[in-house]
Amino acid sequence: AAAPRQRKPRDPERDATTGPASDREPPASSAHAPPPTGRRTFAVAAIAVVAVVGAAAWAIRAAKTPAETVPVARVVEAPPSCTVVGHWTIPAVDEDRLAALHDGSVAVVRDFRRGLMLERVTRDGSTKPLISANPIAKFTDFEDVVMSGLQVGDEPAVASFITQVGRTPLVTLLQPGGGFSSSRLPVTVSGFDIDAVGGGVYFVTTSEAYSGIPGREGKLPPAARAHRLLPAPAKQVIIEDGVTTAPAIAAAPDKIAVAYQADGGIHAALLDTELTRAGDVMFVTPIQARPAVAFAGRTLVVLWAEDRAGKTRLMSAHLDAATGKFSAPAMARDEPLSPRSPVTTRLPDGRWTAAWIAARGGVTVVRAAVLGPDGELGAPTDIATAASFRGLSATATAKGLAMTWYDGKLVHVTEAACVSRE
Repeated sequence: AAAPRQRKPRDPERDATTGPASDREPPASSAHAPPPTGRRTFAVAAIAVVAVVGAAAWAIRAAKTPAETVPVARVVEAPPSCTVVGHWTIPAVDEDRLAALHDGSVAVVRDFRRGLMLERVTRDGSTKPLISANPIAKFTDFEDVVMSGLQVGDEPAVASFITQVGRTPLVTLLQPGGGFSSSRLPVTVSGFDIDAVGGGVYFVTTSEAYSGIPGREGKLPPAARAHRLLPAPAKQVIIEDGVTTAPAIAAAPDKIAVAYQADGGIHAALLDTELTRAGDVMFVTPIQARPAVAFAGRTLVVLWAEDRAGKTRLMSAHLDAATGKFSAPAMARDEPLSPRSPVTTRLPDGRWTAAWIAARGGVTVVRAAVLGPDGELGAPTDIATAASFRGLSATATAKGLAMTWYDGKLVHVTEAACVSRE
């Protein structure tokens, strides 16, 4: 197959690693623009204090669209489902990598360039090794590492997306009980996000150019790919061919949802746990922005930050089961936002939360809300206030969720308990 035509890089701005939060998001552009190319970007659903990772994230300019009348999605004005129950910090520097875990502790690597020697830090400041024998602790040829906290079965786990000198990326999963899984990706990727449900671990990657494993003949075309790390055997499938970036994933017990930037806007797809696609790839919106994806009951919801007539707003669209198409985009929350992508996470009871950064004068506020059964946002909870948030991430905990971010000196962990109002 002929290589795709070269596109002029949109913006020379680099994806600088900015510490534990790995605060990197791809720039967004105007409606109907092609996706960004010519840059190496790594998306995460969590913070290197993460998901995600996905991670995983980047500085973003919200997508711009012409001024027009936009519907406002229904918001449930009831008492918030989540309440802040604690806040603590961990000293950190730019070379450290962290991931919040579902038991309330944080997995920490001090200076990833010296190897992935993981410690577990608890709120009282105590530290102990996360795992007694780490198969990759001795390797130090890392360009970058993005860590995500996951729950696999009843146990915490740490996923790492590792870029190495002269090699394609490596994805690893470490469990305190000694479990270790890994997958060497066949291509260089432009984005990555990971999620787990039950005993299954799934991730999504995107790519922007032909690439392959160094030293081997032949290169693979760019595509969005879905991967299964657990249960074994590992598996991968192509979701959509072409230049793609900024992926997001949400895993449920019987299905997986992915969304990403593609030529023409945000696309989404549903797959089963064997990675068989359910129907066609779906068009969500012509906007180029980093999506977040979640389930609300049986409804699939995609959220993103969008600049509308100079004002950044939280937008959403949900999948209509009757038509198999996404609803017209609606304003999920009519309040000023920082031009940052929202994040989503699944609560222990199966509900999903969305979090975003609201702008209030000279400060920003992280807010979170539980998604209702039809994809509507519940009443939001103010999680934290700060001048800025680097690498904001949400991780599910036994009580609700932990929001994590980095301020250049400290990693902040704010815990919230979320109860059902049903």
